[in-house]
Amino acid sequence: MNIMSVFTGPYALAAKWGVIALLVSAFAGFFWVKGNEHGTQKLIDYQAAQAIATIKLAEARIKIVTQVQTVYRDRIHEVLVKGDTITKEVPIYVTKADDAGCTIPLGFVRNFNAAWANTPAGPAAESDRAASGVPLSTVAEVDSSNASSCLVYKTQRDGLIEFYRKLQDAH
Repeated sequence: MNIMSVFTGPYALAAKWGVIALLVSAFAGFFWVKGNEHGTQKLIDYQAAQAIATIKLAEARIKIVTQVQTVYRDRIHEVLVKGDTITKEVPIYVTKADDAGCTIPLGFVRNFNAAWANTPAGPAAESDRAASGVPLSTVAEVDSSNASSCLVYKTQRDGLIEFYRKLQDAH
């Protein structure tokens, strides 16, 4: 039996349509694969562009972190050194005679400690008027130390604000 006889017999029309369907599906498959290759290449190109953008952003962030950290680390060091100097100079400005002439009441000490503990000092008492035994020079030293700490925190806050703004600009 000849293969070509299928196209001349009673099933000729079905055979012809079968061949046409086979050719159409082969062409469709071929073009689907080619189209998919094009789409895959687009995806690969997109992912490569995203990777490059991510690397550039990471490099920009590293640069920003380094710049801000260097500037503010130096500023914080300067604040601490100046604060230590001011604290060491307290005896120059608040002498022993000043300590003897100024009595720090116990109520001041209670209020001061309560403020730094962030708790109420409680009701005032008659004992609050008594001398606490804390010299004025000690109060000056604590105050200058607290001021230095607050300035360090302010400098850190300023650095974080600058860091955040530069990160926003990097995007």
